[in-house]
Amino acid sequence: LPGQKILEVLSRFVCLTMSEEIQVIGAGFGRTGTLSLKLALEILLQKPCHHMKEVSILQARSWEALYEGKDVDVHEMLKGFGSCCDFPSSVFYKRLMEEYPNAKVVLTTREPEKWYDSARSTIYLPRTFPYKLLMPFIPLAWSHAKMIRTVVWDGVFQGRFEDREHTVQVFRDWEAEVKRYVPRERLLVFSAKEGWEPLCKFLNVPVPDVPYPNVNQGSTFRPIMKGAIVTGFVLFFVLPVSVAAYFGFGRTQ
Repeated sequence: LPGQKILEVLSRFVCLTMSEEIQVIGAGFGRTGTLSLKLALEILLQKPCHHMKEVSILQARSWEALYEGKDVDVHEMLKGFGSCCDFPSSVFYKRLMEEYPNAKVVLTTREPEKWYDSARSTIYLPRTFPYKLLMPFIPLAWSHAKMIRTVVWDGVFQGRFEDREHTVQVFRDWEAEVKRYVPRERLLVFSAKEGWEPLCKFLNVPVPDVPYPNVNQGSTFRPIMKGAIVTGFVLFFVLPVSVAAYFGFGRTQ
């Protein structure tokens, strides 16, 4: 009956929004529409979605420790979040499936070659010159860069991200493994261009009366990195030189 179906959908929606557990685990790599998915899940679940943007200095150390096999309280790290996606959490989707057995998995996907070009020109920038020289002097950026280097660049991609053929194959193999490992009823392979319909159907929730989020992080990433360079230059060069000049000048008086 239509009325009964509506009640079932509303009941499922209430359960999702009221739950204190992670309800959705993103298993896709960064630059596959994960920021748009984050915003979409926050609309659907009415709870924050954990994304790389939420990683603090202390959390960066915890994710790195988790990768190294140390004892980490995943529930404490993700406390207050209703879902997670993007690096670094996507690397640990198998562990998260064990921790949250009722959670569903969304594999965000993209054409592999286009994904590589996008990732190399955005999230890989901190590993390139001159950015990597300044990272140690920006605490938050350095903690992120160190963790991502350990977990993603040296971990998932075995230190060979700049090898295009190798990295594209890792991308393909990752998606194949997610599809193999995650039970069919728990998995949605999803592209942002598909919009709300498949995601809402998968989660059994109503389609929102707003457009699906379309966030192109690539258009803002380079300005952010340029800002980081300016910050690093000021902290590493301008400030020390100014202080030295000030005290040096004082001694000559």
